[in-house]
Amino acid sequence: MGTKSYFFKSFAIVALALVAFIGFKQILPDKIFSESKLDSKNVLIDSLLLESVAEDSLALDSDSISKEDRKLNRQKIVFDEAGGIEFPSETFENYKGYQYLIHFYEKLYQLEKNPQAKVRIAYYGDSMTDGDLIVQDVRMNYQERFGGTGVGFVSITSESAASRGSIKGQYSKNWKTQSYLNVKKPISPFGVNGHVFFANNGTNTTWIQFEAGLNKFATTLDNPTLFYGRSSRTGKVNFIIGKDTLKKTLSPNSLVNTLKVSSGSLKAFKANFIQADSIPIFGFNFDNGIGCSCG
Repeated sequence: MGTKSYFFKSFAIVALALVAFIGFKQILPDKIFSESKLDSKNVLIDSLLLESVAEDSLALDSDSISKEDRKLNRQKIVFDEAGGIEFPSETFENYKGYQYLIHFYEKLYQLEKNPQAKVRIAYYGDSMTDGDLIVQDVRMNYQERFGGTGVGFVSITSESAASRGSIKGQYSKNWKTQSYLNVKKPISPFGVNGHVFFANNGTNTTWIQFEAGLNKFATTLDNPTLFYGRSSRTGKVNFIIGKDTLKKTLSPNSLVNTLKVSSGSLKAFKANFIQADSIPIFGFNFDNGIGCSCG
């Protein structure tokens, strides 16, 4: 009697479970009860197999092509002489792109033929160039080979002005600076260094002073020249050289104007800007007028 009772109870539980399974299957997501006859393990293995086959086929293709590539990469690229410049031969594998510097090399080539000519090189970079780092070595190497003295173009203000080795600069704190980094529409066009400066002629004098450094080919300030922009009003600047004072007028008629402080070489000078708050100031240039200059 007891055995029959357990049999009927077990049969009833199995029957209820089957009914519950059929009922829940209607409301559960289809992906749980996929109708596909494919075994999931087989699907996983097949997908991995297909990927492996694809990679192998690509590897075979690359192997078959690489033989031709290697042969091509070893072929020499010989550039025709352009403007007197002979480019060193190179391979496709070690491509340098020298021909894209034709104009640069042409200028150096002409300077090599005529040492009295001049080449001005603008070196653009990040904060490492602010203190003339890297640039001073490039400049000295070019001046060693092609001639020339001086540090080239120097900005009015700089965070590293006092610590720069090639030239030491100091300036008053009342300069108004506009940079391409934070000004979209400047009062006046930026200079070659991406900055423009304005003297703030209030109660205090706006000034800047330079002193030659100790670097090779830069022990003097050669032909110091001020670069400034256009304005509707003139201004004045007094250059203090030792115990002497040179009073000069700023005539901002052109987009870019120059004012030479001296035709010779100086060790140091100071410039006081007077009634010049409307005139855009770019910076000073120092070189002996021949050879290479890099700033």
